[in-house]
Amino acid sequence: MSETTTLSPADRCDICGAQAYVIVKLESGELLFCGHHGKVNKEKLEPIMVEWQDKTDLISQ
Repeated sequence: MSETTTLSPADRCDICGAQAYVIVKLESGELLFCGHHGKVNKEKLEPIMVEWQDKTDLISQ
């Protein structure tokens, strides 16, 4: 696994625009998702993802 990427409040979900808490690294780039869209898309992305970084544990902080 590569170095962990830090997300800021300016990082937004590629689907809905909410604050991003999930980073999906692909061969061709990366996707950012809110916790909800990360969860609903994880299974679909598993075959093509290189890395999955889930930072949803930061939501309650």
